[in-house]
Amino acid sequence: MIGKIIECIVNEQLTCATDHLLPSTMFGFRKNTGTDEALTRLMDDIKERRAKGEFAAIISCDASAAFDILNRDLVIAMLKRLGAGTSVTTFISNFMDNAKQFVVINEEKSEEWCFDVGTGQGHVLSPPLYNIGTISQYYWTKLSTLYGYADDGSDVISAPTINECNQKIQEVFAARKKWYDLSGMALNIEKTMVMGFGFRPNTLDIHDTKIEPVTSLKFLGMEIQDNFNLDNHVKQVSTKIRQAAANIRTDGRHLCIFYVDSRYHLQQWHCLFTTVNARPSRIITDISKCRNQKCCKSTTSFIPHIYFFQPQKTEHLVNR
Repeated sequence: MIGKIIECIVNEQLTCATDHLLPSTMFGFRKNTGTDEALTRLMDDIKERRAKGEFAAIISCDASAAFDILNRDLVIAMLKRLGAGTSVTTFISNFMDNAKQFVVINEEKSEEWCFDVGTGQGHVLSPPLYNIGTISQYYWTKLSTLYGYADDGSDVISAPTINECNQKIQEVFAARKKWYDLSGMALNIEKTMVMGFGFRPNTLDIHDTKIEPVTSLKFLGMEIQDNFNLDNHVKQVSTKIRQAAANIRTDGRHLCIFYVDSRYHLQQWHCLFTTVNARPSRIITDISKCRNQKCCKSTTSFIPHIYFFQPQKTEHLVNR
């Protein structure tokens, strides 16, 4: 508990001292920023370049186990570049070196171990330290603009001609791969994609693996298409909504919600979905018969209680 309190205090001070120094296109783990702003800025940048008559492209990269394998020396080096003193760097270094982990399964605890790489998982300081340790990738090349959120990033590239844009794509990808190698992180080739706007980029080659250009890619949960349409994204979201609605219709006919006030009297019951000639197997009118006496005695004004009931017939469902 004391350790978490100290982490929160250090995190607050570290954020106040370094947040304004972070790149404007870094959106992960920062106040008042999110995936929506990252996607908006990314798409606006591409559209502006296309409006100027340039050919644009995206290289979307993803790091595998980024928090666990980031080089700690890079974190300390970037802290020094941001103006951190000896006491701060020593504290952060000791914090990362002495952080221990273990696994608990069925109340059985494994032996504790320490890593010599990475900023750790589950710590309050892990996200800000990861942001600080990865600042250099945003300035690694001048040929592109990197929009990043945690371990996800997309380079935006543009040029007046297709040949020049293809050349920049090759150079940016080579620079990005070099940065991943130097930082100790592994580039996930399977999730690395390239997409052009106004043209089809050339194939990228890496370790005998060819990355073919695509017409759409997913970045931060949104399906981006090379024609700026949202057809694919809307279709995916609609499919998920339909699936969720179908699950509710299927399972909801077995549920009833009872609202109970703090005076332990039944206030109202309402079936989520009603079947033809269906009746609840029992209706509780005396709260003393409720199975969850501890929950019923809560001082909360309205408490939902869910009970299963068996309909007499299930020809079809009627939505309420």
